[in-house]
Amino acid sequence: MSHIDPALRPSIPASPQAAPFSTLLSTTQSTPPTLQQQTLLKGKLRCGASSCGRQATASCTKEMCKACCIRGAGVCNYKGHNNGLRAVSTSDDPLHMPRPLPALPLRSAKNERRIKHAVLLVSYVSDDATPSFLPLQDIKTWPTLNLASLLHLRSQLGLNTDDIAELYISTTHGKFWIPTLDYSMTVKTDEKIFIRRKGILTTQHPSTFFDPLAFAQQSTILSPGPQTPRKRARDSDSATASLPSVKRLCFGFSPEVESALSSPCPVLPALLSAVPVPVLSDTLANEDLVSDQLWESGSVLTPTQLGDKWPQKMYARDMAQAFAFLKDATDTGELSDRFSRVFNGSPWKSSTYHLNRRFWEALPEHIKQEARTLPRDPVVGLWTAWRKGKPGWNSAK
Repeated sequence: MSHIDPALRPSIPASPQAAPFSTLLSTTQSTPPTLQQQTLLKGKLRCGASSCGRQATASCTKEMCKACCIRGAGVCNYKGHNNGLRAVSTSDDPLHMPRPLPALPLRSAKNERRIKHAVLLVSYVSDDATPSFLPLQDIKTWPTLNLASLLHLRSQLGLNTDDIAELYISTTHGKFWIPTLDYSMTVKTDEKIFIRRKGILTTQHPSTFFDPLAFAQQSTILSPGPQTPRKRARDSDSATASLPSVKRLCFGFSPEVESALSSPCPVLPALLSAVPVPVLSDTLANEDLVSDQLWESGSVLTPTQLGDKWPQKMYARDMAQAFAFLKDATDTGELSDRFSRVFNGSPWKSSTYHLNRRFWEALPEHIKQEARTLPRDPVVGLWTAWRKGKPGWNSAK
């Protein structure tokens, strides 16, 4: 076959579908298209996943279709792909969050909570010294408080570790001191809590103030006379018969008055009329000055006892000062809380308070000044007695 003339060999037509090997090699080893060429088809965005050719969601922040976006790592910011999840940062800095929380409203809310959840501690650590004040804010157990849970309270009040601290409490049984700080109580905003070192003598606490009303009631009571037997008295006994004794006041009498009170002489009224009777004005004036010191703590003398309704037994001068405290524009607390603070825990009743307040505000200034100068006297100084004779009270009711 090798001697056959090549021209005589039969020709085999080439297949039109056959392609050169070099052409096939160049086609199979061509460079893959870029991401933009792969995802763009006819002007539409395609899914960015390598094995997906679906159309991508336009709002997807990962440029994927929904199925690939949910399966993929990371969190998409599009709400249709994240099922309500949000991308978070491991940093504690709020500014590192995708949407930083507003800083100023958070601080404002924190400050408002500190202001509302606050009380004022008034402590007496020295004899007849001005009390020290310590505000407590942002009480975690609000509206309850136990001072024993505050570890650094004793040092802040100036108390030593071996000092016994007493707490002034108000219960249904009355108001009194207890020798412990371990007492759970319900508190209100800006309420004053009184604390003292055991054994301290002070005249600036409400519990030690002189109550002229109680003094006057006791000083006018006559003690009953001695029980005499029903048998007929002898003539010798008539000279020694005693008259009803008078309960003495807190001050001493002159020798003439002492002898008149103890003598059985029947001319006792004439003798007493000739002797000058001690006057209570000086005593009450001194007590007014002592009671006025309570105003320095933002409250007034409140002699109202358990069961009394405010403003019974209140004095006109204290009511005038209390209305001035409650009118202070710088105090932005709740009116009921401020009322309880000024009147030392008296029950709040809105209608009664506003009735007395409207009557006071409608009075002329010279009548208000009269109330400010009245003594704490149960006859002329009581608020309920003083207001009856003033214009506008009957119409205010």
